[in-house]
Amino acid sequence: MIVNDEDNSMEHNKKTHLQQIAEDSKESTVYLKTRLLGLTFQVGTGFFVEPDKIATNIHVIEGGFPGCSIKIVTAEQLEFGKVPLIQRISKPINNLVQQLFVGILKRLKTEGHQKPKHLQNIKETPEYTIEGVTAYDDKNDLVILKVTETGVHLPLGKYDSFESDEQVCIVGYNKKKYKSIAGTISAAQYKEKQLQIKVKLPKDHTVGHSGSPVLNNKGQVIGVVNSVIGSGSDKDGTVGENSTSFVYAIPLTILKALLANSGDVETISEWWQHPRTRAYGKITLGNSKLRAGKYKQAIAYYDAALKLNPDITLVYISRGRANGRFGESKAKQGLLVEARSHFQVAIDDYSKVINNKVIIQDHLRSIAYNGRGWTYYLLGQIETKEGNIQEAQKLFQETVLDVNEALRMQPEGASLRSSYFHTRGAAKAALGDHREAIEDYDESIRLNSKKALLYHDRGLAKRCLGQVEDAEADFAKAKKLDPDIED
Repeated sequence: MIVNDEDNSMEHNKKTHLQQIAEDSKESTVYLKTRLLGLTFQVGTGFFVEPDKIATNIHVIEGGFPGCSIKIVTAEQLEFGKVPLIQRISKPINNLVQQLFVGILKRLKTEGHQKPKHLQNIKETPEYTIEGVTAYDDKNDLVILKVTETGVHLPLGKYDSFESDEQVCIVGYNKKKYKSIAGTISAAQYKEKQLQIKVKLPKDHTVGHSGSPVLNNKGQVIGVVNSVIGSGSDKDGTVGENSTSFVYAIPLTILKALLANSGDVETISEWWQHPRTRAYGKITLGNSKLRAGKYKQAIAYYDAALKLNPDITLVYISRGRANGRFGESKAKQGLLVEARSHFQVAIDDYSKVINNKVIIQDHLRSIAYNGRGWTYYLLGQIETKEGNIQEAQKLFQETVLDVNEALRMQPEGASLRSSYFHTRGAAKAALGDHREAIEDYDESIRLNSKKALLYHDRGLAKRCLGQVEDAEADFAKAKKLDPDIED
């Protein structure tokens, strides 16, 4: 393929245009943090949709615990916080003196003709006061906040004014810094339910873009970010470095409908008490326990969340993952009855996502198919240990079938597909088809060359085929990547 100077120039112009859109949207985009007893435990992004209204995700501001508070600040305030203390003190003092002097002169000229004082706007205040919630959608993770001050709102686009492969810009906060991410719409066929946007995340990307606006090339909002999946190091789609990831966004139709239904202001403390809203707090606690390896506690929080709000699909996947990992830990301890029980609960949760006809996002189904396939594989290992070879073979075959579906539904996304190929390779190796297993491991490594387990498992398959030297090379590579990996 020949790329000429004109193509390069056009690409440069598009990039520059998106950067300008990001800069123009800076004063309309705010940083939100939820604090508990003085500690920040949730951060995210919001943006003005009307002069006194800010849109964001429910999970960004979920709380409901005694001592919880939400703070909204601008990029200007975050940048001000990095200025040395002496400059922070001297600059406002100088400004105050100037304002007093100018104010005295104005008062002398306009005495007796004072106009009523209007609300502060974004030029005058770096922080905002939340009056409460005017509307929320607890199924789609979207909330509208009413603030006392006023800001510059972003223009809303048209829900049908974009196509697949269209370039977009996502603006928000990462590590308290205002940043933009360029991407392309990779699936517009579900634009009334969910937008899928392909991006390459920077190496240092963490969290904070939840609630960010998705902007088209006119700087208009066409969606609200609510999750990032891809680029993970495991089977759960967590974010990694410089790999293709997918940002999923709530489409404009849902945001516009919510704005149209905005009503009386409900205080944050009152709103936090709604059962379906409180579910998001349980999810956050469950996720923290899952990351810490405290699977029993994570499962309890997910149970509580689903009892409060059974419509949050991602919780079934998270609970399935927690039960799967808890089952693995029980199996390693030799507690096979308990392991089976947790594996079956995981399979049931993944099946609920797969069979839910309301869900149309293929990426969720693909994760559920792979999760269920991996759990079938783990159950197959137990059956193999107990000598139930025929039953084990059926489970390994079910794994292959599930991963085939997962791969079909997830045609892009290196890290997720790498995980899927690894799952299928493990099942094929268990079925005795080591050559096809190696082919899957090869593809998995091509997509993610930094994961030790992939080399280790490929080495086992090669050893079964008598490829001793190649197997030892894979084992050495695995050990180099992870010195603690089992021999």
